Amino acid sequence: MGGDTPLDWEDRFYDVCKTKKWDADKLNKLTKKRLEKYLPELVRRITEQDYTDNWERNVGYQVLGVMLMEAGAKINGVLKARMIEACRKDEWAEDDNGRKKVCDGLIKALNAYDETPIIIKPNGLYEIMEEKLTGEKKGERRVGEDKSRKYYTEVNWGSTAGNPLTKRAVIVAYSAEEALDILTEKVRKQKNCMKIHGGSASIMDK
Repeated sequence: MGGDTPLDWEDRFYDVCKTKKWDADKLNKLTKKRLEKYLPELVRRITEQDYTDNWERNVGYQVLGVMLMEAGAKINGVLKARMIEACRKDEWAEDDNGRKKVCDGLIKALNAYDETPIIIKPNGLYEIMEEKLTGEKKGERRVGEDKSRKYYTEVNWGSTAGNPLTKRAVIVAYSAEEALDILTEKVRKQKNCMKIHGGSASIMDK
């Protein structure tokens, strides 16, 4: 889910679900109930948009798939097939082995999904790991790190003046992905922010 377009889709889906994405520095995860309530509108947002090509639409299906699986929401057969097809036809994956692994992992996750909530592994690897359940909640399958840790995080962005800039911070979060999302959102709120170019987050030594 890395990159600017996935974050844009996530923001659109929060808007459709009439949910504020951030409460101070805490990410408000969309619940199973809310996602299922607005699912027809979420899918319509993807299908009705007039794109010049299918790339952005495919990313929309990928992001929606991740959000539904994280919440343990229902995904019917037709929608799941669309999400899998969106991964198989990902143009970026044709030229990038790392991206292909991400898409292949997401396909595996979708095929195995049984409405058991999945915590996506940080760094965008959407595969289900064959490990023992480590979550405290009964029946919850956890994929990746779930302990709150400090992450050294940086976001690269461009200002309205055209200058390339970098913001760095130590963020306390449950995953590298969440840490990066928190800092990215802070940068987005700056008046002179024109575009987010990317970023990274790594666990700090204790």
